[in-house]
Amino acid sequence: MRLTTNIYTISYCTFFQKSKDKFRLRLSDQIDIFHKAIFIFIIQMTFIVTILVFEEFDTRYKNNTAVNLCLFFTVLILHWQCIPEARNGIYMMKYALCCPDEFTKPVAVFFLGLI
Repeated sequence: MRLTTNIYTISYCTFFQKSKDKFRLRLSDQIDIFHKAIFIFIIQMTFIVTILVFEEFDTRYKNNTAVNLCLFFTVLILHWQCIPEARNGIYMMKYALCCPDEFTKPVAVFFLGLI
């Protein structure tokens, strides 16, 4: 399984039984890293909710070719940036469902893939 590195995949990999033995991680170390990932998730969700609450979105169609062209490429690049992160989460959830015995806390690992 090939994952890009971020706080969620780092936390995910600490819950592997092999990683726990290899790096001599205690349960408190694993939970500490898990809490750091949850903290980052809460900050991200706070920013998203703040933008959604305080920004006024104009949903009317604007027939401006230059603006629409810029929006198209901006959205395209944004999706290219999000695809690897979504793929990571899907791989992590799939592996947690297929091989739960390889993890010390498979439910927490699945949740990390979900977020």
